[in-house]
Order: sequence, then structure tokens, then C-alpha cells
Amino acid sequence: MKTLEKIKETIEKYELFVPGDHLVVGVSGGPDSMALLKALMAIRKEELETGENPITIHPVHINHHFRQETAMMDQKYVEDFCETNGLDFEVFDIDCKAIAKEQDLSLEEAGRLARYDSFNKLASSLKKQGVPRKKIKIAVAHNKGDQGETVLFRIIRGTGIKGLSAMSYKKELSSGYELIRPILNISRDEIEEYAKELNPRIDESNMDTKYSRNKIRLELLPYLENINPNIEDSLFRLADSAREVDDFLTKSAEKYIKDHENLLISEIKDEHKAIWHKIYQLKLGEIGLTEGVSKNHLYAIDSLIEESERANARIELPDSYLAVKEYDQLYFTKEGGTPILHDFELVYDEESDAYFDLDKLTRESDFTIRHREDGDYFYVEEGKRKKLKDFFMDVKLGKEHRDEIELLARGQEILWILPNSKFKNEKLRTKGRFTAKYKVDNNTSKVLGFKIVEKSQ
Repeated sequence: MKTLEKIKETIEKYELFVPGDHLVVGVSGGPDSMALLKALMAIRKEELETGENPITIHPVHINHHFRQETAMMDQKYVEDFCETNGLDFEVFDIDCKAIAKEQDLSLEEAGRLARYDSFNKLASSLKKQGVPRKKIKIAVAHNKGDQGETVLFRIIRGTGIKGLSAMSYKKELSSGYELIRPILNISRDEIEEYAKELNPRIDESNMDTKYSRNKIRLELLPYLENINPNIEDSLFRLADSAREVDDFLTKSAEKYIKDHENLLISEIKDEHKAIWHKIYQLKLGEIGLTEGVSKNHLYAIDSLIEESERANARIELPDSYLAVKEYDQLYFTKEGGTPILHDFELVYDEESDAYFDLDKLTRESDFTIRHREDGDYFYVEEGKRKKLKDFFMDVKLGKEHRDEIELLARGQEILWILPNSKFKNEKLRTKGRFTAKYKVDNNTSKVLGFKIVEKSQ
């Protein structure tokens, strides 16, 4: 199968994008990114010829300033190519060495963060111009060789099933935009052949074995090929198999969480330990802890379920997060720290975090996000008003945490008690609680939405 047809098959199979989407494409000028750009241009040309609404390609080049003279030559190469082919071109000029020093990061990690920050900035710019978020995709040129290196790198450092699954064809970034990898199953030999007519740039730093990934690619993989000439394919299949297992565990854990409002030890102990661990990871991810949880941490949390003689106990996790056992209940929270007060934007689309019936509200003004004040009240049912302090008592929120809860308020009336990890009730921790007074129903004609954002300094 020709390389382009193989890429098109992957795009269709994994639903990476559709006609009319806007693709933010990372373009370094090297063979991988130029092969990706060439394929996307070919797809756009076919769409135009068949009368479809074509994709829009937004090439992005990041000048990391790792190699001053050659970095400028790389930038000029990409710029000339895009101008010749009628593509709008965006350059982000970033001193990654300064970032690495300031944040105590490796150069590799500083470069990676700079790239994704740049991609997200351009994606956000497109959204501000009116492109719907779901129509914006960030395309990167990771390939089959990169996948094999990632699997080996993680095995060497120590990893579990999720780590073995390595890179996926698509994933949602923390920014909310979708990352896609259309050439993930294309080998380096195929890429170099497909891109050679473009005379792509070659990054000489890729030959420097002081970087771990280069050492794996230049020394370890060739050695392993002496044992298994198809090691790249074998590692790719291993990642696929691990991803299938991780997907099964994730879906099983998500179903358990959906079916159980609270994590009761008497119920969860009947599940397999692999499901326990995935539940922990999902729960911790909901409250902000997505990295740094080791297998030893998971085993420690297991002890809360297995040791019946302790009615109350806690396990300390990275960054002041905790796993807490209170009698039959298990929950996760973050200890200490000053609560961050958020702000909001009024929105009228599907990206709202909260919806209310605008006709029932009668006006859309005087809203604020704040902490509790004397006299606050909340409608727990339509027509049934309750003091906020009484509501906090009903849901057993400790007095020491009540000043941490964020509230969407209009005067003394509370419209939304925002989610917070200090609540014991599962729904309150993940969704918060909305007033019953302005609930959207079948008779609603106008909806007012709120999008929660970081408060401007």
C-alpha cells in the first residue's frame, strides 16, 4: 500500500479529522513533519477537487534556539515551503534553554512544553476567530519508530500497562483540544522515501547520544535488531495490546464509578485489584493529580481496603494529595493550601460548565464567584430554600473546609456550589450542586451558560 493511502486509511479508521476541520500542524522541517504536511496537502487537494469542504492547514514552526545558525535555516526552509504552497505560516520564537534553567527541566522537556504551548496558543487563536473547538485538531508527526522508542524508554524507567500503551492515535489535551497522530503507524523508511523529494532538513542533534532517546534509537534498537529484525513492529504491537488492556480497565472503572455514587469499601473489595488501581487513578485525575502516582502509592491505597481493623486512616500521595478512609468510605482529597478563586464567562454554546433557564433568571447581571458569606441561601428543591450553612451540615462538610468552597452567587442567592474535593459526596466532588430554582427543563426557551476560567490577576 502506498504511504499516502496508508495515512488516509488511518485517518478514516480512527476518525482523526473530517472535511472542514482546521489542523494546527507542527512542522520542524525534518522528514517526519514534512511527510505529514505533504500528506495533509494531498488530502486537501483531493477534497477541493471533489467539491468537499476542505481541511484548513495551519503550519506551526517553533524555533527553540538550541542550534542558533541551523535553527534559522530550518525556520527559513519551512517558511519558504509554506509560502510556495500558499499556506499561512506561524513561527513561535522561544528560548528553551532559559525555560529549562528557570524551571529546572531537561532541554528535551523544555522543548516539548514549548511546542505544545505554541500549538495550544494557535488553536485558541482560531477559536477566538470563530472556529468551533471541536473543529480544531493539533496534528503531530510521531511515527512507528517514535512509538518503539517510547515503549523501550518506559520499560527501562519502569512502567505499567498504561505506560506500555505509549502514544495513541488521538487524545484530548489538558487544554481541551484534540491531538492527532496521522502517521503513527508509518515506519521511518516509508517516511524518508515519501518526503525525500522535499529535501527536508536534518537535525544534527538527533545524532547526539547524550540524549536518552537518541541512545535508544542509535544504539539499543540496532542491537535488538540483531536478535529480532522486526523489533520496531514487535514494539508497536506490544503498545497496541497494552492500549487495549488499558482501555478495558478504564471503561470498567468508569462504569463502576458511574454506578456507585460513593466508593464503599464493602463493595469495591469484590472487584479485581486492577480495577481498584484504575479507579484510584481516575479519581485522583478528577481532582488534579495526574502524574507522580507510583505503583507503591497504589499498593498503599490498597491497604485502606484490605485492613479492616482501621476504621479511619489516610495515605499521603504526591503534592499534598490524600487517600482517606472513613469507616466504609474511601475518597481522595488535597490537603492544605489556599483555595484558588475562579472567575466566569457568560457563554451561549455547548462548552458551558453550568446552564440555567434565562427566562427564570429574569436578568443576566450581578453574578460573582466568591466564598460563603452570612445570609447565603440555596434552593435545594423548587420553592424550598435552605441556608447554605445548613446545606453544608446536611452533606457533612467539615467546618474547616466551608470557607474553601467556591460559589456562583447573585447577591445572597447561590446558583451553583462549585465542585470541590473536600466534599464526601461523589457528585458534589465532581459536579457540585446547582440551584433547583432556575433548572433547565422542556419548557426552557433561552439558556444562560457559565464557563469557569482562571481569575485574572
